[in-house]
Amino acid sequence: MYGDLARARFFAEKAAAVFSTILGSDSPEAAELAAIALDPSRHPLYGFSMEWKTAVEDAPQGLGPTDFEDWLWGRQIPDGLAGFAVLPYQYQLRIIKGASSKKRHWYFLGQILRVDC
Repeated sequence: MYGDLARARFFAEKAAAVFSTILGSDSPEAAELAAIALDPSRHPLYGFSMEWKTAVEDAPQGLGPTDFEDWLWGRQIPDGLAGFAVLPYQYQLRIIKGASSKKRHWYFLGQILRVDC
């Protein structure tokens, strides 16, 4: 969460609802998360990084489900093609077995100069 209070409030509200359902609304976990939802700056990791700093009031209003999810997870629609520096290369290590590696169709990034029919 760090400095992103707008997103932190949303996640704390959802977590408090889950803990209330599972453990009961009088559980210490649900109460703690409900308190953090009211004031996300009370979380112990608040302020660790302020790269995505937002106020609680900065949460967007009136977004559709897809747009809200994009905001929530910080997804942005790319403006263009990825640069060559972020493409996978032959000797790239897969640290976690079974993890998804960056398999892209990067060989399609060339420019078609001529087509022989």
